[in-house]
Amino acid sequence: MNIAITGNRRISETILYLLKRADERGVHNLSKFQIMKLLYLIEVEYRRYLGKGFFETPTFTRFDRGPILNEAYPIIDTLISSGKVKLTIQRNPGYGHDRHSHSLNNPDIKVSLRDGEKIFLNSIIDSYIELTQAKLSKIAYSTEPMKKVLAKEKGGEISKEALDMGLVKKQSFG
Repeated sequence: MNIAITGNRRISETILYLLKRADERGVHNLSKFQIMKLLYLIEVEYRRYLGKGFFETPTFTRFDRGPILNEAYPIIDTLISSGKVKLTIQRNPGYGHDRHSHSLNNPDIKVSLRDGEKIFLNSIIDSYIELTQAKLSKIAYSTEPMKKVLAKEKGGEISKEALDMGLVKKQSFG
């Protein structure tokens, strides 16, 4: 029986699946930046396709490098401390910050997402996984919730406010 999962467990399972799919596609680690942007784009695309959120009451917030899923930070830390995810810190002098790379300790890990959800996630992940951080940012910043926040920001000051995901409307395909 394939039971729907919700809340933080759904976020956790999605992060694990995201890392698993990335590895299958030849991308063997993801930065926290990439994970956050991909979680955001999964939510946006799901809303566009089905008219409802993929995550149960997510809180996406505008931060200095774009939208982040607030609930994901402690979940990522738990996945690392539990040994499911490996964190490698790589020096990146050209960027000015170390790269925190995340990968699965066991690429054969099983997740409890439904088959239809995995198919949807595959389409989103496969579309975005090989993009540069700059291109991921550009796509995230072009979404309705981010455009609304950016329009209110003045003088380069980051608002750090919750994004209104209700601005993302179901689109008709066909």
